Amino acid sequence: MKKIVSGIILTLLLVIITIVPVSATPETPVFAVEPSSQTVPEPGQTFQIDITVTDSPPVVLWALNLTWNPNVLNITKPSTDIVEGDFLKREGSTIFLYKPINYTAGSLREMFCAVMEFDLTSSGNGVLCRITFTAVAAGHSHIDICWGVLMNAEGYKFYPILMDGTVEVGRPSPPFISATININPETLNLISRGKWITAYIELPEGYDVADINVSSISLNDTIPVDPSAPSAIGDYDNDDAPDLMVKFNRAEVISYLISNVDVTEFFVNRFMTVTLTLSGKLYDGTPFQGSDNIRITMPKRWLLAMLLQ
Repeated sequence: MKKIVSGIILTLLLVIITIVPVSATPETPVFAVEPSSQTVPEPGQTFQIDITVTDSPPVVLWALNLTWNPNVLNITKPSTDIVEGDFLKREGSTIFLYKPINYTAGSLREMFCAVMEFDLTSSGNGVLCRITFTAVAAGHSHIDICWGVLMNAEGYKFYPILMDGTVEVGRPSPPFISATININPETLNLISRGKWITAYIELPEGYDVADINVSSISLNDTIPVDPSAPSAIGDYDNDDAPDLMVKFNRAEVISYLISNVDVTEFFVNRFMTVTLTLSGKLYDGTPFQGSDNIRITMPKRWLLAMLLQ
């Protein structure tokens, strides 16, 4: 019964809107989607928009239609996801109604709000409504105000400028593959003059190390694989699972470690255990990551010189 009464009220009020005359106003009001553009990282997340009005003359009623891309966005719980804003209700009691959502088309038609007493008017700027959307798929969606109107207490209508919005929903980040990493040497003297630090990468069953994009590999997200060094597929640990050998410039690794260790602790202990994390991607973009611990050491006189710098 409540739905029938609400439908009758909404129909009568919309009939009134269609038959009353149009009025000119010095400032043309604006209906806008705020923010006008935003990015949602991945499907499954929710976000909010406000439909705002600016430069409104004194009015007692507003109405609008809204559309979006239903393949990308959805309003899952209209009772809580569609909320009246402050523009009219700051002046007193209001009635706020809208027709059932067309989920196939992605539209909300004849959203309507009016004050209960026509001697109470609102003007200027405010929020008409706030809507919570759920991103259901990656892609692009418009959020268009395709029709809007304001009406004053005398029944004159004002048609606002309509400012639409857009939303980009990103693709979910693929989970990274947990790789087994072995780094050689296991103990690194920071004054050694070798050419490379060698890493062996082994992927879990179902993945092929031949699919690894060597140019994507980095150590601690900082040091790239040395492009001048050889790389090869073998079985370094003799476990019958292939691994990929790659090499990093030793001087770059040592410089990075010296810049990121606690020199005082290093001086006291003369060695430290550090974790090196190797990450990269397969050619299809799937990320992988793994870590190994090595010991670093340095003669005490060199550590003292570092400490005194």
